[in-house]
Amino acid sequence: MTIQETVVNKRRLFRSWPAAVVAAVVPLGASGCTGGSTLPQHTITEHQAITQAEQILRDTASAITPRPTLELSRLLTDTGPCLVDPTNTADTRVQVSRAYYLRGFPRQGNASVAQQVLAYWQHKGYAISDTQRMNGDTPAIHGATSSGDFTISLDTGGDGTLTIGATSPCLWPNGTPPAGS
Repeated sequence: MTIQETVVNKRRLFRSWPAAVVAAVVPLGASGCTGGSTLPQHTITEHQAITQAEQILRDTASAITPRPTLELSRLLTDTGPCLVDPTNTADTRVQVSRAYYLRGFPRQGNASVAQQVLAYWQHKGYAISDTQRMNGDTPAIHGATSSGDFTISLDTGGDGTLTIGATSPCLWPNGTPPAGS
């Protein structure tokens, strides 16, 4: 699933649920959070997740020649509930998503940029589950997982613009679960 599809699906889901349910559930996002009866006692904080997602994306851009300009995608950047098990109201974890448009090179350079991103992520040891059209104008890399369990991807928009994104695993906003959970 692309970054754009994930955000659109989350927003559709949020609009269809009563606010009380949305506020009480855990994210179903691109990171592949899984449910279960035991919730983690400690996670990174929301602030740490934002910092880590930003670092992953900036380091990726630094590995591209010519180096692109990063433009934050406000549509694809958010923090939202981790919707793993809507019936588990004790699980109030969230997921952080950050995405950037890669600017400063022609669409004809998309394949080269995608191949550089793939090589960089492989060099970093990231697990990559799917690549598509890597030699064309609309390449995509989906399901890549960083060492910190962030799901990362590269996508091509309808206008040919490349986007890189990172989504955190499910986390407690302040790193620890609320009392009594």
